[in-house]
Amino acid sequence: MPTSLFRSKRAWTNQRPNMSRLSFELHSLLGVVVREDETPKERYQREGRFACMIIKIIILVAIWLFFAIMIMLEEPHDPFPTMLMLQAEQYYNYTIKEPTGGCGCIAIELSGEVNEESAKALERALRSHVNPIMFIRVQRFNAKSNNSAWESPKWSIYLADMAKNKVVKKYFTIAKREESADEGEKLQLAFLTDLRDEIVVSLIVNLNPVPRSMGIWAGFVLLCLLYVLIIFDVVDRTFAALLTSSAAIAVLCVMHARPTLTVLISWIDWETMMLLFGMMIMVAILSETGVFDYFAVRAYKYSGGNTWPLIFFLCFFAGILSAFLDNVTIVLLMVPVTVRLCEALTLRPNYVLITVALFSNLGGTMTPVGDPPNVIIATNHYVKRDGITFMNFTVHMLPGVLISMIIAFILVYFMLRNILYVRSEAQVEQMVVALEKQAERQNAQPMPTPESLRKAINERIAESQQHAQHAKFFSLKPVPNFERTLDEMQKIYVVRDRILLIKCAVVLCLTIVLFFAHSLPFMKGFTLAWIAIMCAILLLILANLPDLNAALMYVEWSTLLFFAALFIFMEALAEMGLIDWLSCSCCGLAPSSRPLWTTYP
Repeated sequence: MPTSLFRSKRAWTNQRPNMSRLSFELHSLLGVVVREDETPKERYQREGRFACMIIKIIILVAIWLFFAIMIMLEEPHDPFPTMLMLQAEQYYNYTIKEPTGGCGCIAIELSGEVNEESAKALERALRSHVNPIMFIRVQRFNAKSNNSAWESPKWSIYLADMAKNKVVKKYFTIAKREESADEGEKLQLAFLTDLRDEIVVSLIVNLNPVPRSMGIWAGFVLLCLLYVLIIFDVVDRTFAALLTSSAAIAVLCVMHARPTLTVLISWIDWETMMLLFGMMIMVAILSETGVFDYFAVRAYKYSGGNTWPLIFFLCFFAGILSAFLDNVTIVLLMVPVTVRLCEALTLRPNYVLITVALFSNLGGTMTPVGDPPNVIIATNHYVKRDGITFMNFTVHMLPGVLISMIIAFILVYFMLRNILYVRSEAQVEQMVVALEKQAERQNAQPMPTPESLRKAINERIAESQQHAQHAKFFSLKPVPNFERTLDEMQKIYVVRDRILLIKCAVVLCLTIVLFFAHSLPFMKGFTLAWIAIMCAILLLILANLPDLNAALMYVEWSTLLFFAALFIFMEALAEMGLIDWLSCSCCGLAPSSRPLWTTYP
């Protein structure tokens, strides 16, 4: 062996302890625990987790760098609108420049009803039962020959719809200019209305819009990335929404369509955010009274220590409250007392908690304010325009929700009746591990420690062997320790502030009454969002809290930020053309007949 090679091998051998030390420090820096007594299998699993963590960090940093560089290099795209006065039943031609993008397209945005005279003209036409139309086409006009060398298909716009939607948008594919064409040919927009009065519109022409094919594929990849991050729990769902929305803005920067900060803020549905925030504030103050724990203990009392009646009371209690209050907060507040009840009945808490969350979601679909998707639907411009109110929404959803709850309870009973009870040490360990993970995410109230929970459940298993034998049947036989457990829980879980509970009950009743009455003619300006905000402020006044942080601590800020990021993400996908393409695909339109137009409320 050559001397140089021997020295190189010896030097590498001497550096191995330093490499091990560096690896240990890197593991510690990333939060990976390294134990000296670990087995080869545990070491293999640790190294696998470490490698996945390194890959995840590298990918996330790459996405961050992409976003940061694009934001730094690209200026915001903020086109200046042009005001056009269209004469009655006369053509109006507006000269535009040739498209600068590689796709050979231009985007036309129009908004109407910009002054009082235009509004009056439109109102007179609608009163006469005439739906006025505006016709628009793009043409290459030759001034010398006084004819058009090329014309696009005609775009028909109902002015009533444009007045309601405020903005309409359409993409035109422009034919390439022939080399032999006359220099006098100019690209024009031709307007014609059938109104008898003149009307003023605001026009924005984008000569370099987002390429449809590239935008659709980029949006599809980003949408898949969001689902992968959330489904496989790669990162927190809120961070996943923030990450993908930032990547979507970076993609728009690549396509020279970076939105301004004002536009980004306008993409967020603030009425939905206000409604969620107001209801979260009321639930936060209500939770300070301890009423959720008190109702859970009452359910245990009325069930007589019987398993399935108790689960029935807990599920329908969570479902009814979730119809009017924030269901996420309600489930989180019910976790500690539910775990205590499962300990008393030797039940597996993970199954019971999943069942309660299921019924909370079912109950939340009954009203427009029970679940965030319902809030988004109820506050939509088109839904409100068609007269969908809190009352008729609830009336139509109530029968379906009740039937779904009954069927769901029957299915849950047949699915869990054989696996609901804790019967072995292995199940105890599995349940405790699951609860430890839940305790890391649950910060609202303290949960039992794993050691005390493991000891208590083992004691209950020894006491209730006879009770566990009836798990296959709908047994109404209570657990042996029912009276003792009930006395303990009634001393711990009590209403801590009765005066505050009365104030909360009054304000919540007022809120529900206003929700049902907001569709009355004299309450048109009192929307669901304003009702929630005003009632939340009233409850803050009556509660007279010395520290507002106590109420703000229970607000699901991550949920609000998650929805804000999703609003921006979906609008970015709409700018890329993915939403229009999906809507046309679902309608069964052929690619050649797909109208590339978008309306914004």
